[in-house]
Amino acid sequence: SASTAARDATEQLLQHFNLSAPEASTEAPAGNFSVSQKSADHAAGGIVTVELMRGAEGGSVSLASPGLTAADSNFVESPKLAALVAGLIQDFAVGNDCLVVGPPGCGKSALARHVAGLLGHGAPGGQGLEFFFLHEEMSSRDLLQRRATDDTGATVWVDSPLVRAARSGALCILDGAHRLKGDALCALAPLLQDRQACLSVAGDERGATWELLLRHD
Repeated sequence: SASTAARDATEQLLQHFNLSAPEASTEAPAGNFSVSQKSADHAAGGIVTVELMRGAEGGSVSLASPGLTAADSNFVESPKLAALVAGLIQDFAVGNDCLVVGPPGCGKSALARHVAGLLGHGAPGGQGLEFFFLHEEMSSRDLLQRRATDDTGATVWVDSPLVRAARSGALCILDGAHRLKGDALCALAPLLQDRQACLSVAGDERGATWELLLRHD
């Protein structure tokens, strides 16, 4: 069936990139994970330290962050979720983007918001966090910018939440990447892999029609 073929193709893709889940171990875990924000140092340019513990052993990771406080939530960390949160934070600390996969309603968005809060990126709509809901009708241009008009009727280009996050250094949660068509999804590659994007410009005093967005380093 089509669903079986899709599942097989997904499993092969995960195995190709070494993303498949490891074989279940018969050994007892050495202890449950616990994850907590240890400190937020605004004087040091916005450094957040997150403590990762497993049983009696653990350590901490420190990374640049706006140091914002997240809104209160009712997120409950089970042992498995705590281990997942610890893995996501470690990946994020070394500069990796993270993909969370699961059935509808299992808590992927809540998990992403929880991790963002631990990393000092606040709540959606705040300075440190952008939330971008994706749908199947989006084009490659919609992912980066949308055309609009100002009060005088002139054309302007408005940044998407993803580009706003790239400009400000905020964390961006892309909700529903699986809904995107192939050509639209490919448009994300330069920004996700190389941290760069070519953007349209309107009304530039020097006559420029495009802008190249590059990572700061």
